[in-house]
Amino acid sequence: DMNLISTELFQTWDKALNAVWKLLEADLGEEAMEALRAEEREWIARKEELVTAAGMEYDDGSMQPMAEAIKAAELTKERVYELVNYAK
Repeated sequence: DMNLISTELFQTWDKALNAVWKLLEADLGEEAMEALRAEEREWIARKEELVTAAGMEYDDGSMQPMAEAIKAAELTKERVYELVNYAK
């Protein structure tokens, strides 16, 4: 159950990130969006590294998916708030 709940938490923040992203695409100019896209690609790569590292602590154990989902949710939540600042 905890694996499912942690995955749902991540999905909730991921949906929020996508909603903010769509608002930014509508509001920012092309040059600003291109810079933000480059930043986002770097953020995604770093997020994936950190999520993998969080799961490695459990080495294919039953808690690995939960640890990865919680880390992904935490990082995505932080990113949502960072992106909201672009909209201001």
